[in-house]
Amino acid sequence: MPGLATNDELNRLRSLDGDPRDRLFLQLMTRHHQGALPMAHFAAHNAGTTAVRTLATQIEVQQLEELGVMAMLQQQHP
Repeated sequence: MPGLATNDELNRLRSLDGDPRDRLFLQLMTRHHQGALPMAHFAAHNAGTTAVRTLATQIEVQQLEELGVMAMLQQQHP
């Protein structure tokens, strides 16, 4: 799936502390959320049941909101 962290990236995250760890976490999570958006968008428009379409729409909105928060945090902690 697009956006998943590799084992090397997760090991690097584990090896860091403080601000460097936070920055890498935000970078990895941003990529992860960006990778999930196309799947959520597709399901929101194409799922066969209303419940799945509704959930996918909620996921898409939440992912976009979280991307905004992560972008703000990355600007505050370059």
